[in-house]
Amino acid sequence: MRATRFSLVCLAAISIGLPIRPVDGDEAQSARWKKHTINHQSPFEAVGVADFNGDQRLDVFSGDSWYAAPNWTRHKIRDVPRGTNPHYHEDFADSPLDVNRDGNVDIVTCAYFSQRVAWLEHPGDPTQPWTEHT
Repeated sequence: MRATRFSLVCLAAISIGLPIRPVDGDEAQSARWKKHTINHQSPFEAVGVADFNGDQRLDVFSGDSWYAAPNWTRHKIRDVPRGTNPHYHEDFADSPLDVNRDGNVDIVTCAYFSQRVAWLEHPGDPTQPWTEHT
């Protein structure tokens, strides 16, 4: 029962994101993607995209840090322990969401091994430490 509740909370957190729509016709032909390597040493797989610093550019959050666009300057905000499997860390979902409705985008994160869900509260100045609520 507890694992099912955890799975539902993670699914809900992950599903809250940017709207997705199909692309067809000329729009599909003109769509161009450019690969950006943000941190080739990062051990994390999860990612969330939002404007964390209010500059109208989409930044990237992954694991222990957020990366400010357009140069992908890293801002570490927390430590993330390894899971019981040494090849993974306790960070399997990073979903941007303004949890406390203060106008700043927070992060809701889920950890698989510990079955932990946490809210990382944006401090107002995103370069300062973020408060983790579990």
